[in-house]
Amino acid sequence: MTTEEKVSQVRRIIENPPDSRTITDPDTVLADTLQAADLEANGIAEDLLDLWQKSRDREGFEALFELLADKSFDGYLDAAIAQSSR
Repeated sequence: MTTEEKVSQVRRIIENPPDSRTITDPDTVLADTLQAADLEANGIAEDLLDLWQKSRDREGFEALFELLADKSFDGYLDAAIAQSSR
């Protein structure tokens, strides 16, 4: 199955969720995935900066960052500068 097909399938699940309470919804799966990630690993900040610099869609990257981090990318950069310069 291609990524495009998987996206379509997850959209269908979101739009028409199963009636069973034993099924985990896609939002919960995403939350569990993010919670399990080792976000304090060395180099992840540099990897993010590299992705932003190489991105052809920086606005999209920044929107995704804000969606996942609940903080703008620019706000993150400001905080990183301020908190690392003390």
